[in-house]
Parts: sequence; C-alpha cells; structure tokens
Amino acid sequence: MPRHNRRHRRLQAQMNVVPYIDVMLVLLIIFMITSPMLSLEGVQVELPEVAAQPVQPDALLPVILKITAQNTYLLSDGDFIDRPYTEETLSDLGTYIVAKAKQEPQRPIVLSGDKQVPYGEVLKLMAYLEGNGIKIRLMTRSPPETSSSNPAP
Repeated sequence: MPRHNRRHRRLQAQMNVVPYIDVMLVLLIIFMITSPMLSLEGVQVELPEVAAQPVQPDALLPVILKITAQNTYLLSDGDFIDRPYTEETLSDLGTYIVAKAKQEPQRPIVLSGDKQVPYGEVLKLMAYLEGNGIKIRLMTRSPPETSSSNPAP
C-alpha cells in the first residue's frame, strides 16, 4: 500500500515569494527614510537684485515659470517641479499656463528669470501671457543690506 500512495502523489513546483516580500519591505523602508531628505528646490536661477517691498504670501501655491541662463524654460506647479520646455515646446507651455489660469484665476503666476537671460526673452514670455489676460508677477532677490542710506536707482 505505501508504494501505491507514492505513485499518485504529484509534485507541485511553486515559487517561494517570502524572500521577495522581505526585500520589497526593506526597500520600502529605505525609500521612506531617504525621500524626505531629497532637495525639492530644482534648478537654481540667479535672480536679479532689486530693492522692493516684500509681497505678502498668497493662500494658494503659485505657478512658477523659470528662464535659466541656458535659455531653458522650466515650469513648477503643485504636481511637479522644474518641468523643462524648449523653444520647440514653448507653445505647449503657453497653452498649459493659459488653461491653468482659466481653471484657477486666483492662483498667482510668478516669472523668475536668471539675470543672464536677455531682457527680450523675458519680455516675449510676459507679452504672450499678458496678451492672454494673465497677470504675472516677477520674482527678484533683495539686495544685501548695506550701511549707506542711498537707495538703489
């Protein structure tokens, strides 16, 4: 009888997934620990220095348009940071901004241009946006405090 039972017993080939689950949990823990340490500042833009009154922060997160010294256009919205646009895809950027401004008219749109960017490039983008009825703000950096009492021109 014992031999008869061995013949009818089938082998089942199954994969043991427990080690894979352990590895995935360790990776999940590593990513959970390291993700808050990542910098979300994106590409650095050297802003021009202007003596101006600071603006009160808005309740809504602004849409930020950056023009880098390499003449690359970057868009930062709540869902993404520094999405790049080139001269060829600039119309897509304009379409997105116009649609976003119509969806959320109270949301501020801020333009940040590197001080190495030609003035005409910044004006071109400003003219396009304002031509579509979008009010924009310009981002600058405050100059360092000096001891002289003469304001900058």
